[in-house]
Amino acid sequence: MANTLDQFYVFLGAVYGGIIIGIWYDALRLFRILTKAKTWLVAVCDILFWFGAAIVYFEVMFGLDNAQIRFYPIVGSIVGFAVYMLGPSRIVMRGFSPIARGAGERMRRAATGIKRKHEEKKALRRLQEEPEDGGAENGHDGEKDPKAE
Repeated sequence: MANTLDQFYVFLGAVYGGIIIGIWYDALRLFRILTKAKTWLVAVCDILFWFGAAIVYFEVMFGLDNAQIRFYPIVGSIVGFAVYMLGPSRIVMRGFSPIARGAGERMRRAATGIKRKHEEKKALRRLQEEPEDGGAENGHDGEKDPKAE
């Protein structure tokens, strides 16, 4: 009887681990929305998800069942992930997606403004560095270069 009860607690712990993995997935989804991720960033986020999911799963399994890999904890993790994705994830994404999109848009506008100001400063520096007398600093005092003819 105690063994079955222990297995039930391991299953519930695996469900909890699956929920944590779902939260990690949503965090990465919000980051991708925030940054309007390109293909390479999506790949990096996918790799981060799988590394994070593996770490969470093995931490939960090590803490609950001395890292014994069995079928029912795997099912428990899948159930936890599915429960989170079908329930709280929808609420989280519905609530935070517009915030992430708005924040991402503001960040992009700010970055564009900073980039534009930087380009304006560079252009101003170039104008200030250009000779004003049309070549007097070359020693020709405005005369044409005899080699150019």
